[in-house]
Amino acid sequence: MTMITADNFAVIPFNHRLIKDKYLVSNFLGGWDFLDKEEFGALNSLKLKADTKLVNRLHERGLLADENNLKALIDKYRRLNDNLFHDTSLHIAVVTTKCNLACRYCQTKTNRADMSIRVAERVLKCLFDVKNPLVTLELQGGEPLLNWEISKFLIENSRKLNNGHKDLRVTLVTNLTLLDDEKAKFLTDNDVGVCVSFDGPEYIHDKNRIFSKNQGSFSSVIKNRKT
Repeated sequence: MTMITADNFAVIPFNHRLIKDKYLVSNFLGGWDFLDKEEFGALNSLKLKADTKLVNRLHERGLLADENNLKALIDKYRRLNDNLFHDTSLHIAVVTTKCNLACRYCQTKTNRADMSIRVAERVLKCLFDVKNPLVTLELQGGEPLLNWEISKFLIENSRKLNNGHKDLRVTLVTNLTLLDDEKAKFLTDNDVGVCVSFDGPEYIHDKNRIFSKNQGSFSSVIKNRKT
């Protein structure tokens, strides 16, 4: 696709799909609109006339570019593709593929293993090799609390190695069923953000997030949430 310009505006390259009697038009900047057959024909054939209601609407929807919105469109492109201009900031460490739940939709049901100290050390090296001043270390699983020693190792040593050089954030994604007072205190003392896997109301959560004996985990999550 190429950008084709008129005298005072340009049509941003777009994709389209016919949905019932309307054309959904969208582009790589997130601009979109639903057009009827006549409107789509005008856009697709580049027979748009300046200062019409259609052109003004397409401009507002981010489908046309001119001198008035070009800078905003460029800034939006940079935000959408920020990863192309900077080192990564989010580092996800899967400390184990083991889990104490048997969630119906989970992908970690085979090849269950724990991260080793050697791999954890390499994770820390990668974490601080990037130039990005903002880094996040996110511990995932399986259930990361099942490999608590490695989780502790990563949390403690990420703080020690950082020593204030970067804006470091550490988070842990957990089903919360294995949290106890000791672990909760450690996470709190080390300023670890906790993200809880939760599916909503009890009847939905217990249908999906179950223990191996088909028992729901909702009550355990609610109990440990107050820990």
